[in-house]
Amino acid sequence: MRMSRSTVAAGQSVTAAGEGFTPGSPVRFALGAQDLQAATTDGAGAFVADVTIPVSTAPNTYPVTATGPDAAGGTRVLAATLTVTPAAGVSPASSSSPSGAAAASSPKGGLPRTGSSGSVPLTVGSVGLIVAGTLAVLGARRRRRRVL
Repeated sequence: MRMSRSTVAAGQSVTAAGEGFTPGSPVRFALGAQDLQAATTDGAGAFVADVTIPVSTAPNTYPVTATGPDAAGGTRVLAATLTVTPAAGVSPASSSSPSGAAAASSPKGGLPRTGSSGSVPLTVGSVGLIVAGTLAVLGARRRRRRVL
């Protein structure tokens, strides 16, 4: 499938074109797992359609597919890759991620802070356990040497 561009803002349209379908048949467009719209092929089994990307689409790179019947009676699937950017007027930090979780914001405009603030106590505890295990092994070796 040919796309008029490889990057589009959410809420805008991109032109898709393809061929090899049954003449006059419906072709369904999908962005990832999201069903978008349909178009009808011309007398030669080709289509040219403006595909609108929903404004709620999270910024990411998605497969775009066009699915419909082929001339041999099977199913034809054409695919392309499309990068979706935030909708006009929406900052990347306020949009949602593909999983639906909100993006973390950064108080100073740098990279967002992710992860847990509990990692320092866990690291200190892990190091303490390693030291305690090492001392136990060394103590057991010393006792074994005294017995022999």
